Amino acid sequence: MRGYWLVDEKAEAGRDYDPDQVAAFHHRVMMEDWDICRRQWRGVTAPGFEPGPYSPLKEQNVDRYVRWYAGQMTAAV
Repeated sequence: MRGYWLVDEKAEAGRDYDPDQVAAFHHRVMMEDWDICRRQWRGVTAPGFEPGPYSPLKEQNVDRYVRWYAGQMTAAV
């Protein structure tokens, strides 16, 4: 995996930001993300897991995209 830290093009390391603090923050966020991914994987690969519908309140865009994509794949056949 490759990550990038984006700072203003005029920013100067050591003056406008501390590279060590940026690296520490990046590491903390990545460790949290990996932990979430590991727990999600254990859940969706558990024997009792059954996928449910997308939430109409929070996942409308995901549902719309999946329906669009499935339609594209059906149309291509």
